[in-house]
Amino acid sequence: MEEKINELINQLDSKDSKARKEAIWLLGKLGNTKALEPLANSLLKDENASIRELSAKALGDLGSTEATRFLCEAIKDQSPGVQRQVVISLGKLNDRRAVEHLEKVAEEPAIKVEVAQSLALLGKTEALINAIRDKNPVIAARACEAAGIVKIQEVTPVLIEVLSSEDWKIRRNATETLGKLREKSAIEPILKILLNDESYETRSIAAEALGKIGDATCLESLLKGLQDPHWEVRKNAAEALGKIGDKKASPHLIKALKDPDWNTRFNALNSLGLLNDTHAGESIIEALKDESKNVRSQAAKVLAELWKSDAREPILVHLEEETDQWVKSYIAQIMEELPKEDSKKYKALLVDDDKFISKLLKQTFELEGFIVESAGNGKEALVKAHDFLPDIIVMDIMMPEMDGWEVCEQLKLNPRTGTIPIVILTAKSQDKDIVKSRSLGVAHYFSKPFDSVELIKAVKNILSAIKG
Repeated sequence: MEEKINELINQLDSKDSKARKEAIWLLGKLGNTKALEPLANSLLKDENASIRELSAKALGDLGSTEATRFLCEAIKDQSPGVQRQVVISLGKLNDRRAVEHLEKVAEEPAIKVEVAQSLALLGKTEALINAIRDKNPVIAARACEAAGIVKIQEVTPVLIEVLSSEDWKIRRNATETLGKLREKSAIEPILKILLNDESYETRSIAAEALGKIGDATCLESLLKGLQDPHWEVRKNAAEALGKIGDKKASPHLIKALKDPDWNTRFNALNSLGLLNDTHAGESIIEALKDESKNVRSQAAKVLAELWKSDAREPILVHLEEETDQWVKSYIAQIMEELPKEDSKKYKALLVDDDKFISKLLKQTFELEGFIVESAGNGKEALVKAHDFLPDIIVMDIMMPEMDGWEVCEQLKLNPRTGTIPIVILTAKSQDKDIVKSRSLGVAHYFSKPFDSVELIKAVKNILSAIKG
């Protein structure tokens, strides 16, 4: 690596500007501070403005505060592009020594927004607030956008304030940033923008922002957004409804599968998947015939997620009719990932008091098509085994209330549960424990940490041997 760094530093003296640019870019990405002074030299002395600009960026990418003094020296470069990049890099380095230098150029129009952004990153928010309120709408709009990069809550009140601006770009950018900040206090004014703003771009961003905020109070307004005359608003409203997660949106999203815009239909499908609405399956099957190949592909994906192995037949029927080769390939891949049809009939009871392992086990078995119930202790396991009647039980030994050994004994004594195969999954791995498990008729014994693939393989082998 050292040799490569030296080679790139030497390349900075090349007469070929393209070669110098390449070296500067790589030195910034490699992050070796040995390149600091050579890059600083390029920043301060190279006659080519684009070289100086790229050097300023590379110094910021290095991440060393040692670059601050060089960047401050270049802050009044004659090129606005170089100045802009110097200011951005100073903000990136997070060195408060830059504050006084940034404040000296804070009112220069060409870099006002960048200076405000960098000062905000350094804990000085006043310049950014002032820039958002600037009488120049171009500066104000860009400052609203910069606030979305900085992501500090202190600017929230002024962003809400400018939502009533006469300039649609200011309203749009302020709305977008408030969405990024997930600012709930902005919901009401953003709802007004969604329903009333004359600019479709702003209404579209409003729908997107409400989805990011994710509050159920937005539901009714977003449903109205699905009826907006502009497709981009409808598209974003459909996406936002999935993020909010209220199943009351399902009938409206199903209706949106007939929207004239394919982007809206695509997002409606995705949101139905996020809502986990299995009842939407028949409508999604219809979407497998959509004129858009993107929608058809998404329909197959969502149907597989919702219906698991039950999606196999309708997807297979469509696959035989599909003419687009890309879609055929994509759907064929989905078919391969679907759980086998025969695994769907199996029910598994997973018993573990460790919430992380319990969640992991549940996800693993559900992906394989199993119907899953979970229990967090031995007593709960006995009740669920009796009521749920699983085809197999996967169980830890060390648990509160009642340990796994006692649960095994109780299960074997009960005629209703006595024949259910049990797989032990435990951190106990002593020989005596393995011997004890055999004496209790345990079908398989796994020690933690375990391999999920091997566990599923063993479970399927056990079930295959029993059920044929």
